[in-house]
Amino acid sequence: MICPYCKEREGTKSNTHYLSDNIIRTALNLGGSKDRDKGLYFDMSNSSGAVKFNFQQSTPQQKLEDNLGRPPNKEEIKEAKKRLFSVDNIFCPDCEKAFGVIERAFDTAILPKFRGAELEDVLSMDIAEIRVLRTYFYLQLWRSSICDKTFQLPTKIEDDLRNILLNNVEIDINEITKYPLSITYLVNNEEGETKTQNLVGCTSGGNPNLILMNDFIIQFFDDEANVSFFDFNGLNSDDYLEYINQSEDVFKVKVFSDSERVEFNVQSMGASKGKAFFTMLTDNFSRMFYKKFGEQPDKETVGNFISIIVAQDKPMGIKFSTQELEKETIEYLKNLS
Repeated sequence: MICPYCKEREGTKSNTHYLSDNIIRTALNLGGSKDRDKGLYFDMSNSSGAVKFNFQQSTPQQKLEDNLGRPPNKEEIKEAKKRLFSVDNIFCPDCEKAFGVIERAFDTAILPKFRGAELEDVLSMDIAEIRVLRTYFYLQLWRSSICDKTFQLPTKIEDDLRNILLNNVEIDINEITKYPLSITYLVNNEEGETKTQNLVGCTSGGNPNLILMNDFIIQFFDDEANVSFFDFNGLNSDDYLEYINQSEDVFKVKVFSDSERVEFNVQSMGASKGKAFFTMLTDNFSRMFYKKFGEQPDKETVGNFISIIVAQDKPMGIKFSTQELEKETIEYLKNLS
């Protein structure tokens, strides 16, 4: 295929990360180490709060059993991805080099202000290098929209971000700052296993278009009219408008302390997995009920079934495989006949 960035050369580059590898690596690798393919990750939806558990192919069996409450099944093993947030044969080698220029500018001018800095008592950071910061996060947004089917920006915005990226050095700053953008940084003072507690992934739903990339969280809105309070497990609060940057002179980044980071991850992993489980239970049960009886079940019937399942697996039902849940549903429906 033709590279969607230059629209001239063949996309022949392999293993291109559409979320910058040096940012997300410690969240995906076991214990925050350099060992690859041994981490857990989650697919998310910002409209339903649903989270799907996934793991990489080399994740130790004991770590999987500790998180799942059981050994992984064949379906889960088959779906395990070895290389996360990277693609083959989408971009060309020359454009990959251009991406690297944008990433290195961020790594030099912006990243040291956060990683390794003393930020425990800091609530926000003012960043003067707006062009560098916005271009970098636009790169994450644009590449994700190109490469991740669950994350899709409107075509017009996708094209505009591409133009900004291609001309990022000389384009007028007013063009760069016209989109509402919020960045939250999660302070992580710990080492080892806690490095893997942060989330990595793109959400579906839009406005905000949300990307969690380890210690940086991106919230991008299509335009000012679409800016509104977004309740995502404590990410935003009543002062959220203070951190929506648009046509700014200085970019304001919200900073979460280490304890706030931990609480955010606990809420995201706990509440969201619970929502995902209940949604899956309701949808599957209603589908099988309709197939058997030719009508949709009432709320009481659905509630009784969910109560039975949850009683077996507190608090979030993650230990059940899809096949096991289907078997439980079949047995329950037999008793209703």
